[in-house]
Amino acid sequence: MRLKIICVDDDVALLQMLRTSLGAVLNADVTPIAGAKEALAAMSAEQPPNILIVDYMMPSVDGLTFLGTVTALPGWDKTCFIMLSAVGSNIKAAALKQKVYAMLDKPMKPMLLAQSVSAIYQRFCAGEPSPLQEAIDAQQKAAADAAAARRKQR
Repeated sequence: MRLKIICVDDDVALLQMLRTSLGAVLNADVTPIAGAKEALAAMSAEQPPNILIVDYMMPSVDGLTFLGTVTALPGWDKTCFIMLSAVGSNIKAAALKQKVYAMLDKPMKPMLLAQSVSAIYQRFCAGEPSPLQEAIDAQQKAAADAAAARRKQR
């Protein structure tokens, strides 16, 4: 059975690159959709994909708000949500609340992106912890360790 992937972004060139690279590397059926509103209309009539890749910064609605709507749809609980972002780590905690399994920074080389999506999906299917949760846990531990070190110095 071929993987089914839906990619939602406002950047048409990026969508084409995702379709080509993910289709080739993962032997997947990739549906690119330009924009959140268009995606919601299309996705309500489709079976949930194995993977949903969403851009964080889109003009009509941000990726987190979009995912809040998607996760409420019936049958989407077994979909691996991956977010693309050029804004970095300041949205990781909010993304985790929307059931985002992993975040990937933009820009990224096409083959590296496809390999990353493949590895993330394998972890997701194996029931392994989210790399996003692991990153947040590591940040919290580092902050706690730094606070403890400052208290010791006093």
